[in-house]
This record gives sequence, C-alpha cells and structure tokens, in this order.
Amino acid sequence: MPELTDTIQTFGARFGAHVSSLRNAAGLSQADLADAVFGNRKRGRDVASLESGKVANPTAPTIKKYCTALNIPDDHVAALRDGDPAAQGTTPSDTTPKTAPSAPKDTDAIVTRELSAIPPGRDGLLQLLDRHSDWLQRARQSHDTIDMEITTELARHAKSRANAPIEQVRALEALALSLMVQARGGERKARLTEAVSVLRTASDHCARAKWPLRWSKLQTNLGRALHRLAKNDRAILEQSVAAFQAALEPLDAKAYPKQWQAAQSGLTRARTALEKG
Repeated sequence: MPELTDTIQTFGARFGAHVSSLRNAAGLSQADLADAVFGNRKRGRDVASLESGKVANPTAPTIKKYCTALNIPDDHVAALRDGDPAAQGTTPSDTTPKTAPSAPKDTDAIVTRELSAIPPGRDGLLQLLDRHSDWLQRARQSHDTIDMEITTELARHAKSRANAPIEQVRALEALALSLMVQARGGERKARLTEAVSVLRTASDHCARAKWPLRWSKLQTNLGRALHRLAKNDRAILEQSVAAFQAALEPLDAKAYPKQWQAAQSGLTRARTALEKG
C-alpha cells in the first residue's frame, strides 16, 4: 500500500489514497476505473471524489466493488480501517488490478495501446477525443510528465485524423489544452507558444457565426495561454486582453453564466497584470 501520513484521518481518505495508487500503477484513468466499478465511464467524478478523500465513509457495497475491480484483499481493507502504518507501508504483489494489466510508464507503449482500441473513421476520432479527455483530466491531477506526454500525443493523433472543419477545431483545441498542461512540466515558453499558434489556427477553422460558443471558448483559452506566456511582456498581455474581450462578445451572461464568468475573470486578471506592468 502507499505510504500514508498521519494527516489522513478517515478510513475513506486512506481507502481513496490506496485506490488512487493502484489505479495509477495500472495505467488506468478515473473513467476506466469507473467503468470497471460502476459500469459507467461517466462516473469518473465519483472515483475522483473517493480518491481525493471527500468520501469519509464509503458504503460496504461500494468498497466491495472497488476491491473486486482492483483485487484488494479484505485484510488490507481492515488495515486501512485501523490505520495500521505497518500495513500501509508497502504494496503487496497480489494487488494488481484485474481491470487491466499493469502498464509500463512508457509514453510510446501506452499511446500504442490506446490507439490499438480505436477504430478508423469519425466514430474512432470521437472515441480518441474521449480518451484524450480522460488522460487530460488525469494529467491535470497527477502533474506527471509521462501523463502529460501521453495526453499531447493522443491529441496529435486526433489532429491527424480530423477531416471536417468541426473535427479539426475539436482536435486542435484538444492539442492546445494538452500543451498548456504540458507547459507545467518543462519547456514552458515553447509549449505555450505552440498552444497559442494552435488556438489561433483552431479559431480560423471555427466559424463564429456557426459555432459561437465554441469560438468563444477558443478565445478564452487563447487569452489564458497568452497570459501565461506574457509574464511582463505588455504586447502579449494586450493580446490576452483582446482575446478575452472577443470571447465575451457572443456570450449572454444569463444564458451562459459559467462560460461568461470564465472569460470575464480572465479579462480582469489580464487587465490587472497589464496595469501592474
């Protein structure tokens, strides 16, 4: 089991941390585990809640489902209930998850495995974008450089498969988001510069009159990428402000409050940085 600190007081938090460790060791996304536990990939948020310690006392049926999916022995559950530090210090060899073989932390191997399950054509592209979304969520949570690389590679493959304009827009947006996450792990300026370029290309493919909400979202992400890239560069900060302003133009605050708030908050931060600069 993973080493746990004394700050993890509840059984649910300890159990969630152990589940997270086993899931990551198997190369599974939270959506993968949700599919194995609940038969529904869309319940990845339930997995995330458990792993983050938000579920203090998971129910017995839920615990049993996770134990079955991840092959967690009863004695380990008991040790987690007792908070036994000796039992929490190691990961037994017999707890390899049944849902998938243990995956090597190797970008090429994992990307190849992911792509092997994706059919050709438009349906395959949609599946690939879904898998990218799973890995993007995982990379944001784990901050693991390999997860980031996998996310970006899947997006590049999606870009190569996209044909119709809206497919190209979705694939380019996926690539830009991947690069923005990957920038946290190194080569910050190069990643963000590419993300800005990709988002501008996506905006060119996205007809504002036809897809106003998606176009607005692209502008918001462009503003974010430019703001992160700018530091104290006034010219880039001004571009960030312009992108956020553009994002707000097609939005009705009452009809789309979350998207409007995201753009407005970004605009406020960019203006504040510009004024300080």
